[in-house]
Amino acid sequence: MDILRTIIKDVIGVEIVKRTNKREAVDARRIFSKILSDRGYTRSEVAKYLKKDHTSIVHYMSDVEDMIRYVPNFADQYMACKNYFINSIDKTSDEENKFILSLKLRIDELLLDKEEMAERIHRHNRLREIIDLLDFEVPKGKEFFILKKIRLMFNEMEDYGEQLE
Repeated sequence: MDILRTIIKDVIGVEIVKRTNKREAVDARRIFSKILSDRGYTRSEVAKYLKKDHTSIVHYMSDVEDMIRYVPNFADQYMACKNYFINSIDKTSDEENKFILSLKLRIDELLLDKEEMAERIHRHNRLREIIDLLDFEVPKGKEFFILKKIRLMFNEMEDYGEQLE
């Protein structure tokens, strides 16, 4: 933890243990918490080191993934600190670091895909009864005919928000 603290001070120029709520310090603590969390440290261990309550770490971690994805400067600082830390601790080669980084990026992509699939499942579950009815009642080969009838039904409605009776 001391090594990462020094790295963050060198890269970002912020002392993470100093009692301040300035944006730079909070972001630095987010980066610190994320890197250590990824390495298996508990929120309580990180909180104890930072002299914070564990709920502060929970708060830091709640939106750190979104910040990495959508805030370019934050993402650059995170990656710089993380790479420097990995190189300092693990003493791995550049090729291994690139491979590890590519795997972590792939994990992030898969997590985004998982979220998208969960949304699709939610939309599918909302219409499950209708889908099941159509699947059971529509003879094979007649799907296009039924689709045309459903479109016609919706086109004949005056108000798309109107409930069917």
